[in-house]
Amino acid sequence: MTPLILQLTTATNSSVKGLIRDYHELEHLQTSSRGTAAFVAKSFGRVKERLKAELEKFKATIIFADFPKALDFDGLYLLINPLDGINNLSRALPFFGIILTLVKKEGESITPLASVINLPASSEVFYAEKNQGAWAERSSMISGNNSRRLRCSQVKDWEEAFVSLNSTQNSACLPKFKANQLFGSDAYNIAQFASGKIDAALINKSDLASFYAGMLFSVEVGGKHEQGEDILIIRNSSLPI
Repeated sequence: MTPLILQLTTATNSSVKGLIRDYHELEHLQTSSRGTAAFVAKSFGRVKERLKAELEKFKATIIFADFPKALDFDGLYLLINPLDGINNLSRALPFFGIILTLVKKEGESITPLASVINLPASSEVFYAEKNQGAWAERSSMISGNNSRRLRCSQVKDWEEAFVSLNSTQNSACLPKFKANQLFGSDAYNIAQFASGKIDAALINKSDLASFYAGMLFSVEVGGKHEQGEDILIIRNSSLPI
């Protein structure tokens, strides 16, 4: 684990401690007449504030997904989605996570350099760095010695492929495939694709943290990606388009 990745993973791990508690509390609030919206909004706010504090001295322009901004000038940007899959969290479903993606803008070119995805419900952290591969660790074990290298699947036929979609997307841009799942979280989709558990996924293009994370992870696990009008398609390199 490089110093850059260590800094980003440390920030996410520090920020999810209260979120794990909230997740378990939400399991007991599902039948409450008051609902969970206010509770989840507070959870989001706490995670965001902790990330701000942890990354206060990070040398990049920081952009949070709830206040998107254009990447107007050359330099480094840290794109953050503090709580991807927030609707799942509100129902105490484990498909949610934090996404941090560092990109570099030079002229018209934007290159993802590093990305960290933290999945609090499974205590897992996934990270990728340009030309360094992609890895996963149990967040409670981060010491540099417990990582596993990630590779995408090798399924060659779309009719045998397992594809994860987003609830706002359709499969018209893909060949006919065997099965699909709607996880409702780009963070979860990217992590499962990088682990080889699903063969392709459609990523929300409007969330820049997810979009560039998908681009980076797909390359670093040996896969490929293509851009649609509103989506990013990530797939293993054996599946044709």
